[in-house]
Amino acid sequence: MNLITVGISHKTAPIEEREALFFSGKELPSALQRLTEVPAVQEGVILSTCNRVEIYGLISDTKEGEEKLKHFLCRNVPGRVGKMNGKLYTFLDDESVIHLFKVASGVDSMVVGESEILGQVKQAYQEAVKAQTTGKVMHTLFQKSFQTAKMVRQQTGIGKGFVSVSSVAVSLAKKILGGLADRKVMILGAGEMSQLAAKTLRDEGVSSIVVSNRSYDRAQELAVLFNGKAVHFEEYPRFMNQVDIIISSTAAPHFILSKKTVAPLMKERKQRPLFLLDIAVPRDIDPAVNELDNVYLYDIDDLEGIVKENVTYREGQLVLCYSLIEQKSERFMSWFHQIRSSR
Repeated sequence: MNLITVGISHKTAPIEEREALFFSGKELPSALQRLTEVPAVQEGVILSTCNRVEIYGLISDTKEGEEKLKHFLCRNVPGRVGKMNGKLYTFLDDESVIHLFKVASGVDSMVVGESEILGQVKQAYQEAVKAQTTGKVMHTLFQKSFQTAKMVRQQTGIGKGFVSVSSVAVSLAKKILGGLADRKVMILGAGEMSQLAAKTLRDEGVSSIVVSNRSYDRAQELAVLFNGKAVHFEEYPRFMNQVDIIISSTAAPHFILSKKTVAPLMKERKQRPLFLLDIAVPRDIDPAVNELDNVYLYDIDDLEGIVKENVTYREGQLVLCYSLIEQKSERFMSWFHQIRSSR
């Protein structure tokens, strides 16, 4: 038996290709069930975020397992694996362990050292446990990844500076608009990314926050938390004329804003600038919206420029991070070799 990771990330493919492989929260339980029905797969966890889609598994046959997992990931892609050639990557055994430890620690993130990814890895593991697709090996591997991430954050400076996609997103809005004091903001979606964005916006002094979500109760919870206003999801277009910034992070499987819907809005605004930040995967906002005058649309990949401005110090910490991760991975592999030889 072997450990394997098969995936795609911001390092190997743009967002339009990553979103084709994305697993939504609703489809994850059934996807996990199908995963363990794949020949050669004994255990499995699916990690699906805005920047990566990865399968971590325990397989009985390396060649068959890798090929089957690639086809599993490319389920929605015409031409399937052939079309994604060069975009997918595979790690086996110790490389798979090191990769997971890097991911959980934020070392492999677009925003190096970001804190959101650890929560996402934990959620992916919990979903797999709930679906009963994990066993002794995956349980131990992921628990060790959590421990390693905690140690890396405590013993290095990897988390200094911008440490989340949301904080970088707000920084971009600040640059484009020349400050956020007294700006009005609308947040679409009430998940973790939205909460982090709302907190950062409040700290920057925005004058008001409007929250809209398909679940009105969740919108109310977030609005109360940040002294904002909740609106029903079907009503949010009526409030778009009143805001300067819209940050969207819903779980919609399709665009919720198009050029056709935003164009008349800009006439009502008398071309007052509108900043749109789409941090959802799949994307919430049609890229064609960016063709409109005085509309500034940025998606998750556009954040990379700001990230590069803040990586110098954290890159200096990577050598220490890698050393700690390697030590932890060697200990895990020693345990794994014992388990493998006993079977």
